[in-house]
Amino acid sequence: MADPEDASLIFGIGCLYFGVPIKEINSWAERVSATLDALSGVSDVLVTADVGEFGWKSIKDNAFPLDGSVTFKLRIPLEVQEQVTRGVIAISPELDPHENFQVFMFYDYYGPVSFIVVEDPSAEISFSSTSVIIVREYIEKQLKTMSTPARIGFVAPTSFHGDFMLKITEQDELLRLERTPTRAYAEFEFCCSADGFTTPAGALEFFFEEVKDELTFYYYLRTNRDTQFYATMEISALTSALIDIYERKGIRAWLRRMFTSSSKTRYLALKALVAEYNAQVNAAVAARNKDELYSADVIPYFSDEIDNVLSEDFSGFISGARDISSLLSEVRARQVEVTSLFLSAVAGGAAGALISLLVH
Repeated sequence: MADPEDASLIFGIGCLYFGVPIKEINSWAERVSATLDALSGVSDVLVTADVGEFGWKSIKDNAFPLDGSVTFKLRIPLEVQEQVTRGVIAISPELDPHENFQVFMFYDYYGPVSFIVVEDPSAEISFSSTSVIIVREYIEKQLKTMSTPARIGFVAPTSFHGDFMLKITEQDELLRLERTPTRAYAEFEFCCSADGFTTPAGALEFFFEEVKDELTFYYYLRTNRDTQFYATMEISALTSALIDIYERKGIRAWLRRMFTSSSKTRYLALKALVAEYNAQVNAAVAARNKDELYSADVIPYFSDEIDNVLSEDFSGFISGARDISSLLSEVRARQVEVTSLFLSAVAGGAAGALISLLVH
């Protein structure tokens, strides 16, 4: 049996993924392998994919299979870690002198998720989230200097907002979670039964299978949330620009209100309507998918994080934009009506004066 004091490993969670142009999806595995082979410090590369049976999806034009995996080992010297993380995160190589990592990327029904294992038994759990950022920044910065057949992408938060440990303990359950809140990230200690596993490394495959469905769903929700957020920010910018047109004074501002604001108002109303519709559809689909996920014997280790994403609501921004577009449309209609009456009066007066001149 394993000694509980020694039988543990540190790992981080994120959503790093390799993608290719959509037209090249059928050669995804070959392109990812070639890209990793070109990276310094990478070894033991293994890439699998089945695009034909399960299809593919894309994030920001980076396409990847819905059934695949990427594993490799990565050595990043301490001085390089300092270089690639400068301006991103403060690291302490003297306190965390860990250079060796093993990267696991899984591509599943909802999308990708990645695990970064620190290959050093002396690593502290606080290094968990830092390890993900080091690996992310190293790969991103390396690929920016190279022309490679695959691209790296990630979905925030990468790293996941938590620090993780996998350890072997004497217990009845095959896997259980000890979650400890801290001032920084919460600590997640996943405990595997010593009756089923002798080392954490031997339990990794089992652990990944237990948690990856829930985590890929979490990052799927985060991807949809980011799409909705950017749409909301666009609507907010359009609303501010339209308000600015109506707040400005002078003849030029009046002309803009009369001749250009109508199309801008209609465009804003349409964007708000589409965003509201998409939000309602996405919420209904997400709720149904969550029910299906947890009805499939998935243990809810990350249900709090999933619920937090589902609870984010941008409807106030959207409905506010719709109300403002409606109000400004009414304001413009009244201005057009008043202007028309004025011009009619002027035209009528001018016609009357002309007739008077002709008669006399």
